[in-house]
Amino acid sequence: MKNHKTVTLSLLLIVLIAVAALAYYVLRPTQANAPSDGPAGSSSAATGTYTEHTAYADIEAAFATSTPLRQTAGDKANAAAVLRMRQFVDDTIAKFKIDANLANLTPADVETLGLSEDRKYDLQVHYLSSAGPRSVSYIFQIDSYTLGAHGNTLFRTFTFDLESGKELSLADLFVPNSPYIEKLSALSRKMLPALVGEYLDKAMLADGTTADSKNFEAFFLDGTSFVIIFPPYAVAPYVAGPQTLAIPLAQLRDILKPEYR
Repeated sequence: MKNHKTVTLSLLLIVLIAVAALAYYVLRPTQANAPSDGPAGSSSAATGTYTEHTAYADIEAAFATSTPLRQTAGDKANAAAVLRMRQFVDDTIAKFKIDANLANLTPADVETLGLSEDRKYDLQVHYLSSAGPRSVSYIFQIDSYTLGAHGNTLFRTFTFDLESGKELSLADLFVPNSPYIEKLSALSRKMLPALVGEYLDKAMLADGTTADSKNFEAFFLDGTSFVIIFPPYAVAPYVAGPQTLAIPLAQLRDILKPEYR
């Protein structure tokens, strides 16, 4: 009888372990994907969060609380980068609240707008990080819903030099006086049609890839490519979603500064 109980308990223990393992596999956190079909990114382990849920709005945001700059450029550079990105997140949340007039909604507003538990303003801010030999980038995706037919998605990227800690602008990556805007425009127009596919609108693509630095502000480096993110409506209809264009660094080698090739 004792042996029988021992066997029964052992079998029960095995079953419990198997169930626990299955539960962990199903419920475990998974690595986030890149903003679109571009190179994979990864969420930073040093992440802070902001959450606010009210009767008429849901807000969730994530931001980096530490960066590799601490090891490569020092504590001061790390703190400056973290503050820069956190300020962006705070400003984004503040603007969302003001635009939605959340602090001043009246009962009449609530009724007119049809606000309820099932119909709320919504803001989601999340990020990925990507590193190259000489840089680290943070890619923020901002998804907002303001009661329209559908939500809106925007992107904001931050790229920092690993040695100096400096935040890099588009111009900082390229050789002075080189025609980098013109080249990015030409390459985008050449490569995007295949990426957009069936939703290609030649007029939209042309308008969104003119030789204007504003069209290429959402960029990052991943070690092998110079990546540009175009939000919905920038170069294609909303249904096509955002477009993540990865230009091999080899195609920009003649105009990139040596440290970023």
